[in-house]
This record gives sequence, structure tokens and C-alpha cells, in this order.
Amino acid sequence: MNRDNLLSIYLNDHLAGATLGVELAKRSRASNQGTSLGDFLDRLVHEIETDRETLKRLMQELAIRPDPLKTCGAWAAEKLGRLKLNG
Repeated sequence: MNRDNLLSIYLNDHLAGATLGVELAKRSRASNQGTSLGDFLDRLVHEIETDRETLKRLMQELAIRPDPLKTCGAWAAEKLGRLKLNG
């Protein structure tokens, strides 16, 4: 496997992780509105979204295509994580 392939894998994994992270932070923020934790999560959502946009631009400049399966899979994993039984 060459460096370009490894970089593509790394950046796509980072994009998927950021997608999952922003969805999780948004859900947590909604549950904590009006608290100091909610304020922190609001800033965190903004930072992760900014990171995702920077990452997308970098990938575009490097001609690395986003892997929609990884990104959609991360999004779906966060949504499915909501289905777990918490007692």
C-alpha cells in the first residue's frame, strides 16, 4: 500500500470520526441546554464542524474523495447507539 492510499484511509477515518463526534455532541448538547455543560458542548459542536470543513477542503485540494460508506456508517452508528437500553 502506498502513502497516498494510507493518507486517504487516514483522512477518511478522521472525517468519519468527526461526523460521529459532531452528532454525539449535538445530541448531548440538546440534553444539557442551559447548563455549563451545554455551553461547553455548543462550543465543541462548532469546533468539530469547523474541523470537518477544514478536513473536507484539505481532501479536495489533495484530490482525495470522501468515502461515503465510512461517513454514512459513522452517522448511522451514532443514531443506532441511541437504541441501546439504558435501564
